[in-house]
Amino acid sequence: MSHARNLGVAILIAAVAVGGTLVCWRARGAAEFQAAQASAPVPVASPEVDGLVIHGFIDAHEIDPRRWSVRAVSLRYAATPFEHRAEVNSRGRFELTGLADEDYRVELVVDGDPPFVLARTEHERPGGEELVLALDPLALRRWSESARATQ
Repeated sequence: MSHARNLGVAILIAAVAVGGTLVCWRARGAAEFQAAQASAPVPVASPEVDGLVIHGFIDAHEIDPRRWSVRAVSLRYAATPFEHRAEVNSRGRFELTGLADEDYRVELVVDGDPPFVLARTEHERPGGEELVLALDPLALRRWSESARATQ
């Protein structure tokens, strides 16, 4: 009986120690998270109203690019990523506006469910030189075949 009681006490002590460790770990993690949020820079401009620009064109010969659009998504982690969109004109030009000063993934997409990505580049920053999106020939072929199959 004494052995069973000693075992029960040992289990109770271990459970209290683990519980205390978890409480301390969780409190420390919450404090570090709050400190990181407090030190994070506050954005000055609203992405919907003001911001920087990525401008460029689609390198696509003999194809009407007006059926496509360009989208940019920040590579910075966010709980709900904000997607910027731009239409492509008949000369293949686009302008993404309202961007923050950070890295973006820029894609040329055909709208649909799901959207079909024809070109992609990452780590593009606003305010730089004109961006050239070159079509991925394999993606273009797959999209053409799928478009023909649905007609």
